[in-house]
Amino acid sequence: MLGNIKKFIKDNYKYILFCTVFLVINSFFILRIHGAIGGWKFLLIASLLVAQLTLCALGYYLYKARNWQPHRLFLLFSIAIGLMYVFVMPPGTAPDEYNHFRRAYEISEFKFISTRAETDGEGGDYLPESINELFSIWPTNVRYSNIPEIASKANQPSDDVFQNFGNTALYSPVVYLPQSIGILIGRILHLPLFAIFYLARIFNLAFWIILGYYAIKKLPFGKNVLLLILFLPISMQAATSCQADAITNASTIALFAFVLNKISAPKLMTRKDYAISAILAVLVSMSKIVYLPFCFLLLLLPGKCFKNNKEKWLKIGGLLLAIVAANLLWLSISAGFLVEFREGVNSAEQVKFILTNPFKYLAIVGSSIAEQGTFYFFSFFGSSLAHFNIGLAEPYLLLLAFFIPYAYLQEDKNCLSTKQKVAITAISAVCAGLIFTSIYVQWTPVKNPLIEGIQGRYFIPLALPILFLIKPFASHAKKDFVLYTFAILSAINLYALASMLAYYMM
Repeated sequence: MLGNIKKFIKDNYKYILFCTVFLVINSFFILRIHGAIGGWKFLLIASLLVAQLTLCALGYYLYKARNWQPHRLFLLFSIAIGLMYVFVMPPGTAPDEYNHFRRAYEISEFKFISTRAETDGEGGDYLPESINELFSIWPTNVRYSNIPEIASKANQPSDDVFQNFGNTALYSPVVYLPQSIGILIGRILHLPLFAIFYLARIFNLAFWIILGYYAIKKLPFGKNVLLLILFLPISMQAATSCQADAITNASTIALFAFVLNKISAPKLMTRKDYAISAILAVLVSMSKIVYLPFCFLLLLLPGKCFKNNKEKWLKIGGLLLAIVAANLLWLSISAGFLVEFREGVNSAEQVKFILTNPFKYLAIVGSSIAEQGTFYFFSFFGSSLAHFNIGLAEPYLLLLAFFIPYAYLQEDKNCLSTKQKVAITAISAVCAGLIFTSIYVQWTPVKNPLIEGIQGRYFIPLALPILFLIKPFASHAKKDFVLYTFAILSAINLYALASMLAYYMM
């Protein structure tokens, strides 16, 4: 028995040491969390460290003894960690979640296009007044102690009243499909509104897990990097809330994985392949128009995937034309809800300024990156969780930021040619440009010297394609590296959850 233990430690001492280091790191940073949790602090730390140790041990066992591949491990970890986020975050505490839920509730009533308020023209609809009670406390002020009262008021029957949600009325119904299905089921079962809200979160998480599972399974290389990006605290927050970002992030990544899978092992496209490509392209294109260029990754599909060039251009070209047309149609509809939400914002004048001063606008983009680049970087990893009121320690985030490219550099040489890399670079650059421009047009005062409102989470769909432009160092991927990946993603997310618990217990 003792001999077996010694052999186990000798064979796995690096992994054991790695897990131990992150147990210590988590203990240190959780102890430094500012929050009035008093005597509960050590119990909280003990519970989370036990959870961390359990996930590390379970991951090791399933990978080594049961030969679980990364996509199956993702399924387990995403359900376990995801459900923690679902119930740790009080209602409405993710960015704009209160309006995302309203839009999803509207769609669950089969009202796919919002109405406009008579006073200011802002988008909204007639919804149960109890929804206002659900979000009656501002996200930064809500605490766990408020939840019983919120639930009690929200669960009372109420009449419909007009509620504004102009910033989400712009979104296509497609990105609210999971949440609205959850809400519809809750309404059919006559569940209390408080339960319906959490059902919407769970359905959003489930859809994100399905797309993430598919992406990891199909991606021919770089699975560790994809796991880390999917499990970024800021990404997990979106996946476990009612935000539209869940579908946006996961569908974009799944489409990229689909294309890379076909590039690495080209074979004739089946009807199933065409259906999957069409579904993913529709999800990406109808999520946010700034990510529409990603659909053109389908043009990188090798000629071997088609009977001839004519079939490729007819089917892929036809699909791209259809989704562009659908996007333009929705854009014409949603333009009616494009109301200036901030003083000094005028979208028409801002567009005119950009078109007449292109070089000055490029200088504004450059100045914004130089001035706010540090915020973009850290918020990408999770420095501004919840409603931008919960921040993770920057040294910890730097450690994660180092580990992601390091994990990629341990991969096999990727299968992308120089032309394909150039195409991906161009598409990523266009998407980045559209992100900056859309925020400048819709959110920033006219001719402002800096673009206001850019957040790191907007660049999550770009992270994987950009990393894949780099050539890995390794000639052979390290087989057991996935264990280290799951160890660090468990650690960072449990630290994020501890930060949330501490804040909302105050």
